[in-house]
Order: sequence, then C-alpha cells, then structure tokens
Amino acid sequence: MAGPNTGDDVISTIRTEVKALQAEIMAEFRATASAMREEIVKELCSALTLLQTTVSDHADKISSLETSQNEVTDRLAELEAQCASLAADNVMLKAAVDDQENRSRRQNIRVIGIPEGEEGTNPTAFMGSFLKEVLGEETFADQPVIDRAHRALATKPPPGKPPRAMLVRLHYYQTREMILRASRERGHLSHKGKKIHIFPDFSAALARRRAEFRDVKAQLHQAGVKFGLVYPAKLRLTFQGTVHTFDNPGAALLFFQTTIRPATERPDNR
Repeated sequence: MAGPNTGDDVISTIRTEVKALQAEIMAEFRATASAMREEIVKELCSALTLLQTTVSDHADKISSLETSQNEVTDRLAELEAQCASLAADNVMLKAAVDDQENRSRRQNIRVIGIPEGEEGTNPTAFMGSFLKEVLGEETFADQPVIDRAHRALATKPPPGKPPRAMLVRLHYYQTREMILRASRERGHLSHKGKKIHIFPDFSAALARRRAEFRDVKAQLHQAGVKFGLVYPAKLRLTFQGTVHTFDNPGAALLFFQTTIRPATERPDNR
C-alpha cells in the first residue's frame, strides 16, 4: 500500500514543483517583458520626442522659407513693376533725345561722293562754291551761307575706297530745304565726273528706321507707284487716287504684295 501512495506523492510533488517553476518562469517572463516594454516605450518616447522636435524645427524652417519666399515674390513683383516703368521711361527718353538730336540737325545736309581731300584746308568755303556749281546758278545766285562743313567722323578710307560723307551745316533751314528740293528735281548730280548724292542728315537711330523702308521703296519705284518718305520715318504712297501712309515697313510691304502688285500685274494694267 505504501508504494502506490509514494508514487502519487512524487507525481503530485513534481506537478507542484512544475507549477511553481511555471509560475516562477511566467513571473520572470512578465517582469522581463514589462522591463523590455518599459525600455522600448522609453526609447520610443525618446525617439518620438526627437522626431517631434525635428518636425517642429523643420516646420519652423519651412514657415520661415515660405515667409522669405513671399517677401521675395513681393519684392520681385515690385522690381518688375519698377523695371517696366523704367523701360517705358527709357523708351520715352530715347525718343526725346533722338528727336532733339534730329532737331539739332534740321539745318544739316549729308553730301556723298566728294573725293577725299578735294575740300582742301577750308571745307566750309569749298562746300559753298561746290553747292552753287552742282545745283546751278538758277538755284543759288550767290553762294549759300554755311556755318561749317567737315568730313564724317570716321577713319579716312584707303585709296580706291568710297570717300567719307561731307557734313554741312547751313545757316538757314530754308536753304537746306532748297538744296534738297533742287537735288530731287535734278535727279542725277555729278561733279568732275563723280556721282553726287545729297541727303538730309539724320541721327543714326532715325537713319536706321528710314532705311528699313528701302526694299518696299525699290518695289514701289519698279511698279511706277508715286511715294515719298516723310519725317520722321513714314512712307506715304498714292495708289489709284488714294493716299496711304505707313510707319511700319512690314505693313507697307504687305500692302504692296497683296494690293498693288496684283493690280499692276493684271493684263489690262500692263
């Protein structure tokens, strides 16, 4: 009887010890897990705090950048407005300066074709007799009154190259107009076998604007259309009894190509 009871006691003891061991292990596991959880939570909280600090710092920087960007955008808009205003003022001032320069040249003419050195040491006196000789005594009974005359301010060309223009300032505006009118009426001028051309003296900017009409003027001349270039830079032409005025070379050329050329090329107009 004692043997079986002893076995049951052993089993019971083992079970008790196993349960105690299980309880101890579970207690240690729970303690370890709790400690690990606390450590993980602590580390996570620390990391989260650092992340929150970083995010907050970045948010402050982004806000500062946005503020700076807005300030830069506003400043840029202000500068663009100022630039546009200054550009408009510059265009107006350039036009005013160019107008004043051309007004100061209203008594000037530009003579092309006089060989270098022919004017001698007194170009002013030379041009007085030159104009009277070229345009004839019917234009000038006496030599025109000239304030001064000189070659264009450029490097003297080598032999065989076209001579520099002769710039002449006349004492009276009416004399300048008389010279230009006589030059147009005669058509071809010459002096000692050399072709001579007389033009108004314009600023470089205005001369470029007027030169832009060169192509359409040549086509109008070839088509036999009456035209003229009026001051400062407008092309005026008469076609089929109607006067047309253009301040844009492109518009004038388009009018010639779409209106004048088709009309002049019709068989009944040949």
